[in-house]
Amino acid sequence: RAEPLLAELSRLPMLTLSLAIAAAAENEPHYHNGKLTRYEIGPPSVLLSRSDEERLSSGKPVMQAMETGIVGARRLLMVQDIAAPPNVVMDRIMDLAHYDKMVDGVTRNVEYNREQEGGLQRIKTTYDIAVLHMKMRYFMEHEYDPEKRCMTFHLDYSRRSDIDDSVGYWYVEPGAGRASSRLCYACECKEEAP
Repeated sequence: RAEPLLAELSRLPMLTLSLAIAAAAENEPHYHNGKLTRYEIGPPSVLLSRSDEERLSSGKPVMQAMETGIVGARRLLMVQDIAAPPNVVMDRIMDLAHYDKMVDGVTRNVEYNREQEGGLQRIKTTYDIAVLHMKMRYFMEHEYDPEKRCMTFHLDYSRRSDIDDSVGYWYVEPGAGRASSRLCYACECKEEAP
């Protein structure tokens, strides 16, 4: 089932790495058009060691945090084998409206725009986050290709968010059995205010 996956992911600092900046505003553009390199739709280029594969076989995720060379930014990577078919896992990831029930810290995630261009879907949502004593809001653009089982995301720079920058990636591939999947999640957040 995909619920344990999302519970595990909610422990990642993916939503809490960013430092709040000025108040979010729907009618004002963000301070920049992206400082971090966006992920591209498609399979990841992840090298797993023999010990990583053994860890995955035991049902545990492989997680890594990497410095990126950009001041105030960190890239996180997580790979996990899931006992569910890829379509089920991807459906849970794309259930953005229910992130408040699946991801710790998300109090609300509301869609404000959806477009389709060929097989690619673009979904824009407003995330309301409560972490410790901080509340923040940011606007995210998700690009989803169902055929490639991949979703990327980055800030919607046409709106001002309470975080400086964030980019990320979800990819699901078939696992060893019919009802299994390998999930790859990566994100990078910029903590430093402009």
